[in-house]
Amino acid sequence: MDIAPLRQQAELALVTNMQLLTITGAIDGTNDTFTISPVSTDIKLFHNGILQDPNLSYSLEILQLNLSSIPQKGDNLLAFGN
Repeated sequence: MDIAPLRQQAELALVTNMQLLTITGAIDGTNDTFTISPVSTDIKLFHNGILQDPNLSYSLEILQLNLSSIPQKGDNLLAFGN
């Protein structure tokens, strides 16, 4: 059974009442610190389409987003918040 459509539906449900946040910072294979706006205390972060675990993959301090693993050039980061 292909669970990809179910996963996409679940992830969409997570962000339905959230707004797309702006992530600023170079995705260059060396940078692990980014800025998000507007300020949001509850975010859902997707790295290359995969929902990230806030306890393992990143930390958030006001506007600063610190990733546990460095995104490589060509990677995609999306954040939603409320």
